[in-house]
Amino acid sequence: MSFGFMFVGVPGIKLKPVHILDDQTEYAEYYSVVGDRVVLPCNITPPSSDDSVALVLWYKGNSGNPIYTVDARNEPVQEGKHFSTAILGSRAKFNISPKSSFLLIQQIKADDSGEYRCRVDFRRGRTQNRKLKVNVIVPPQELYVKTGDKQFQDTVLGPINEGDSLNLTCEAIGGNPPPSVTWWKGSALMDDSYFLLKDNIVVNSLEIKVVERYLSKAIITCKAVNTNLTIPMSVSIKLHVNCEYVY
Repeated sequence: MSFGFMFVGVPGIKLKPVHILDDQTEYAEYYSVVGDRVVLPCNITPPSSDDSVALVLWYKGNSGNPIYTVDARNEPVQEGKHFSTAILGSRAKFNISPKSSFLLIQQIKADDSGEYRCRVDFRRGRTQNRKLKVNVIVPPQELYVKTGDKQFQDTVLGPINEGDSLNLTCEAIGGNPPPSVTWWKGSALMDDSYFLLKDNIVVNSLEIKVVERYLSKAIITCKAVNTNLTIPMSVSIKLHVNCEYVY
């Protein structure tokens, strides 16, 4: 199938007025990460065997203008003309299949988040509308650890004397939704008391009141994550502890 893209609307199509079912209270939600893709299904099966699809139109938000159109008024829907506006451009394609039809959006952007509506006009049957929601996740941009006035990423820290105290602050910058920031020693959770600062920075300050010898050569890790669709960002610190000799 060939796809023809136009970026200034769809000439020659006059849409009949349709009552949108605003009482749809439950939306299917779809999640994607910036730079990835999302697949949005749209059922285009005619209500009867003697009917067929004339138009498939996708809308975003409250806009009255479609952002993607399949025009099948003069041919079977499999041979219909495809139009995409500048909102999606060449990032979008509508896949037509007897089993599953869907809008594929690639190279997802943060502003692709929002409510979408798939409208299907049939030649005979009643127009169908279905709403769904897209949530685009923006991972954290940066993660680092600070102690005192030093800032670092993945390092050996020390030497630290046994019995001293140690304060480590982990900061994650960016991310939507804001990430959880936690401290770990291996698979054991050490601290999950993170909080959100202004400028979209999430902080977790780990306080070790007494550095004990079991922490010598231990690796502790700060992790930042806001979705299970990606690997968490992490910074690992290996502790070098000076242990007092016991007679």
